[in-house]
Amino acid sequence: MFPLILTNFLFNIIVIWVLRKIIIKFKPKGLYLEKNNQKIAKIGGIVLLLSFLIFYRKIIPVNSLTMQILLTAFLIFILGFIDDLKELKVWQKFLGEIVIILIFIILSKLTTEIIFFPKYINFIITFIWILGITNSFNLLDIQDGLATGIGFLITLSFLYLAYLTGNKIVGDFSLLLLSSLLAIFIFNFPPAKIYLGDSGSLSLGYIFSILAILISYAKASHEMALLSPLFILGFPIFDTAFVSLRRLFKGRSVFKKSDDHFILCLIAKGKKKIEALFICYLLNLIFIVLGISFTKLSNLFSFFLILLFFIFLSYFSLRINKE
Repeated sequence: MFPLILTNFLFNIIVIWVLRKIIIKFKPKGLYLEKNNQKIAKIGGIVLLLSFLIFYRKIIPVNSLTMQILLTAFLIFILGFIDDLKELKVWQKFLGEIVIILIFIILSKLTTEIIFFPKYINFIITFIWILGITNSFNLLDIQDGLATGIGFLITLSFLYLAYLTGNKIVGDFSLLLLSSLLAIFIFNFPPAKIYLGDSGSLSLGYIFSILAILISYAKASHEMALLSPLFILGFPIFDTAFVSLRRLFKGRSVFKKSDDHFILCLIAKGKKKIEALFICYLLNLIFIVLGISFTKLSNLFSFFLILLFFIFLSYFSLRINKE
C-alpha cells in the first residue's frame, strides 16, 4: 500500500506543478487569482479529481457504496467547478447540492443510525449533516493554508478511527486523501501558490461528511459518543457559526461574503497571518482530540469536558469580537 500512496503523492506534486504553469500562463477566469502580489491557481479540486480517477481502484475497495460516494462527489465537483468559473447564485448552488445529496442518500440508503430516532428522522439528520458540512468546509478556503491544513488533520483523525474500528473503506479513503492533501498543502501553505477552489473545498466537505457517518464511534449505551463527528469536524462548524452570528448581529446577510471569518478576525486584531493560521490549527486539534476522546470516556466526564470547552470557546470568541 505504501508504494501506491507515495506514487499518488508524487503524482499530485507533478500535476500541481504542470497545471499551475498552465493556469498562470493563460489566466482563465475563475481559476486564476492574484492575492498579495502572489499568482494563485485554484486547481486543488482538479488535482483531487485526477488523483481519485487514477488511484481509486488501486487503493479503495470497489463496491456499490464507494462508487456511489465517488460518483456523487464528482457531481459536487462539477457544481463547484461551475461556481469557480461563473459564480452561482446561492439558491442555484444549494439546489444543486440538495439534489445530489438526495440522490446519494436514496441510492446508498446510508443514514445515521441513532437508535433513539425513527428512520425518517435519521434520514433528515443525514441530509442536514451532509449539506451543512459540505458548505462549512467550502467556507474555509479563504486564507493560505487554512482549508488544506484543517482538512489534513481531519483526515488523520478519520484514519486513526478507521484503524481502531477496522473500517477499511474509511481507512483507504483517508490514505488516498492524506497523500493528495499533503501535496496540495505544500503549495497552499503561505505564501499560497494554489487554492482548493470551490470544486475542491465542496468535494472535500462532502466526502468528510460521509466518512463521518460510516464510522462506528461507540456502543449504544455511550450516548456522548454521538457528538464525536460533530467535534472531529468541529472547526468548520465553529467557523460557520462564528461567521453567521457576526453577520446576523451586524444586520448583514448570512450568505453575502465579508471579512467575518474567525481567522480573518484574528488577523484584523493584530495577529500575524501565520500566527492566526496556527491558532486555527490548534483549535482544530482540540476539537479533534475531544471528538476522539468521547469514544472512550464516560458520558459524565465527556459532558464535563464539553462544558469547559464551550465556556472557553465562548469567552475567546467574545473577546475577539470586543477587542
